[in-house]
Amino acid sequence: MLWIGHIAFGYLSTKLILIFAPQFSNSEYNLLMLIGIIASLLPDLDFIPFFIKHRSIKLQKNKSHRKIYSHSPLLWTSILIIAMFFTTSPLALFTCLVILVGSLSHFIADSIEYGIYWLWPFSSVKWRLRQARGSEPLDKENSILGYYTTFIKKVYIKNWTFYIELFIITIAILVFLNS
Repeated sequence: MLWIGHIAFGYLSTKLILIFAPQFSNSEYNLLMLIGIIASLLPDLDFIPFFIKHRSIKLQKNKSHRKIYSHSPLLWTSILIIAMFFTTSPLALFTCLVILVGSLSHFIADSIEYGIYWLWPFSSVKWRLRQARGSEPLDKENSILGYYTTFIKKVYIKNWTFYIELFIITIAILVFLNS
């Protein structure tokens, strides 16, 4: 899923979990929403070491930024559950919870067709609902924008993830407008 879809899914997931939250002030609620949305993007911070290694955010043949530890749901879940045991306030507890839910929304979205190593480091099995059709365009584009334009036109639009992402973005916009 592209970053805009991760934001939309993170927004919806955080909004859903905050239905069960105690009464927070507007500023606390908005902060939790922002944290949940940011958490939905955090697993992709592994693009930083990927970029350093390859000098490009363009995907490389037989390389995936999803093979790096930051794309390990088990690691995120373990750290956040442990952190929840040490929290003393409802705000701290819900901060951990929205980070967990936001990050898990990212992994669920990536599991549609591209796959996630859900049980890493205990297993190197990549889990996905369906194999994505096509592959990343590896030809040399003049720019990152050209690369992603080619990727969307030639690959992404042919996959389920594209249409699921459009649906999630639409729902997120409708929920936001009705809030």
